[in-house]
Amino acid sequence: MAPVLLAQGPATCLIVNKTNPVTSLSKAQARKLLTGAQTTWPGGERVVLLMPALGDPTRAQALKKCCSMTEQQYAGDLLHANFLGEERVEPKTLPSAKAIVDAVQVLRGAIAVVGCGQVTDQVRMVSFE
Repeated sequence: MAPVLLAQGPATCLIVNKTNPVTSLSKAQARKLLTGAQTTWPGGERVVLLMPALGDPTRAQALKKCCSMTEQQYAGDLLHANFLGEERVEPKTLPSAKAIVDAVQVLRGAIAVVGCGQVTDQVRMVSFE
């Protein structure tokens, strides 16, 4: 299955651990996952959200396409949820796309944003509708 690219320019993809049964996401599902509002996968596995560092273009593209948010709006949404006491998955940032792909390979509940050129056969791209 060919991935649905998240943005124009450098191609940005969502990836999951190969054991994750999810193969596609709606925009609403992707938004819930990337904002941390969805804390578990179907079946009960905890979601682990991995993102590129603040300022990385792939992060900005994914937030725009999946969440219709800028980085500032994303940070405000997380702060607001914390203030209200909502349970959210806090995104973990890693220093490189390779580190993100390596982490997704071993973390069963992981979902991550990476450049499509960084994806290996050790993880699975998730199509986005």
